[in-house]
Amino acid sequence: MIETNSQVKVLHIWDTRVDSGLNIDDLLQETPLLQKSVSRILVHQGARKAIPQVDQHHLEEILSPFPKNVFMRQLSHLKFRKLVRREISQFNPNVLFFHFGQTAAKFIDLAVKYRKPFVVALYGHDISVAINQPRWQKKYRTFSKSDGRFLVLANDVKQRVINLGVDESRITLYSYPLNIHPYLNIKKRLHEGRFTITIPGRLVEKKGHIFLFNAIQILKERNIIVDLIVIGYGGNREHFQKAASDIGVSEQIQWIDSTEATIQGKFDQLYSRVLEETDLVVLPCITSSEGDNEAGPALVLCLAQASGTPVLTTPFRGHEISITDGITGLLSTEGDSADLADKIAWCLEHPIQVSKISEAGKLHVQEVFNQEASTRAIYEIIAQESLRNK
Repeated sequence: MIETNSQVKVLHIWDTRVDSGLNIDDLLQETPLLQKSVSRILVHQGARKAIPQVDQHHLEEILSPFPKNVFMRQLSHLKFRKLVRREISQFNPNVLFFHFGQTAAKFIDLAVKYRKPFVVALYGHDISVAINQPRWQKKYRTFSKSDGRFLVLANDVKQRVINLGVDESRITLYSYPLNIHPYLNIKKRLHEGRFTITIPGRLVEKKGHIFLFNAIQILKERNIIVDLIVIGYGGNREHFQKAASDIGVSEQIQWIDSTEATIQGKFDQLYSRVLEETDLVVLPCITSSEGDNEAGPALVLCLAQASGTPVLTTPFRGHEISITDGITGLLSTEGDSADLADKIAWCLEHPIQVSKISEAGKLHVQEVFNQEASTRAIYEIIAQESLRNK
């Protein structure tokens, strides 16, 4: 354990527009870490009201939503960069914490200029899609010339970072500080309706919605009728609704927009209510046409497991952290709607076995996702890096 004579000063930087919308739930997971350090959070998107649960003492500034105009976008970036420079000079942090790889790529030169140790957390899109795009690939190569610490969620992602030329000793496999406590005591509601499936997550290609819609249609052709709850956020809702209509399963689907709940930090409340009436959570993840994949455990699946709900997914990279097929969850072949339909049918036909799998899954995620221990481990890494500044 690293001991320091004073609290470590950390500057958290989120340039969220380079990836996707700000995940407020992720930001709130940092609050235990903030209690053990003097921190400021800089976010290049959103509104101050978006993070009401973060003490204003820790919140320096949040700029307005990112503009669509190219010129204004560049101007916005320059303003944010000026803000980062100002905070490095005035707040004088011991460590810079970059959230997302693209954020690090855009600001790593400031860490070098001001001789600040830094930590980079790599989450998903940044290390699955961006790493293969020439524009970002060139910037990512600067990682190998730096002396930062890189946090990854899966061994496959660790190898990708090594392939960039980063020394393996500077890469740490860590457990995401996931707060599973709101889900541990969920009481399942007995419902008289049909078998209910829920697919959670952003409305993007890699989550595999279309394959699930097709699987439900296949089941319908076998006279097996199920209901589906689609809970998530994203700009592709109309696209997926049209796809469901074209496939012929619209009448079986309930759509729940989680945008507002996520912004207000109330996603756990919303998702818990959905899980109360869910018989099976299905997330048939794929690698998208752009190369986007999970690059770590799917946290909405882990939360479902914590609630005692059985989960069915595909063997995406990182699934193994929470799911062992037939033991803590179930796997289906990626991109295969017929196999997905077969697995759902199996769940309907084998409730006792499924119950045992869900019980094992719940116990497993409680062991793996210990929020306090994970947060402590991240703080330990930050404390270690802070000593490099002395």
